[in-house]
Amino acid sequence: MSEELLPCPKCGAAWARRVMHTGRKWVRYCGECGEVFGAYETEAEALAAWDRRASPALAEAAKVAVKHLVNAKKRVTVHPDELGNARQLQINCDKANAHIEAALTQLRTALGDVS
Repeated sequence: MSEELLPCPKCGAAWARRVMHTGRKWVRYCGECGEVFGAYETEAEALAAWDRRASPALAEAAKVAVKHLVNAKKRVTVHPDELGNARQLQINCDKANAHIEAALTQLRTALGDVS
């Protein structure tokens, strides 16, 4: 685990990493806002999970990428009234492709251009 902890993704508190045993699982939570972020079999897993989560920059890039992918999915959904309109279908596919490319660009930039 790194010495420099990531802040709470909900409230931003830098010191708030906490774990506790619930009787069944170890949970990680923020000591400032109380948000629970996961349940794990061991205390070590719960502690490590806090630092394994995405950095704020990567999390933001992922959010943007997801929005692009959601838009792409909307574009490839064919409505019954568009079935006879090949030009509109092509436009929708082109727009979907643009959203997918934008999502890939966001993720590649955030991850250091993994192909």
